[in-house]
Amino acid sequence: MKHNYSSNRKEEIPLEKHRKTKTHSSNFLNYTHTLEESEVLKHLNAVQKLVEEEAIKTIHYLSL
Repeated sequence: MKHNYSSNRKEEIPLEKHRKTKTHSSNFLNYTHTLEESEVLKHLNAVQKLVEEEAIKTIHYLSL
């Protein structure tokens, strides 16, 4: 279910009043990490998330 109703363009509104949208060209992509570095970062983030979740469980258990 959509939350917002999509509106149609109203032809009576002048072009200069229309909302401007931007698009990115396909050459816009700028990689700052190699694929290997990205994979390492993903794994490190996953490990950090697991450690944080386990720490929360431990703190909760100790507070009982």
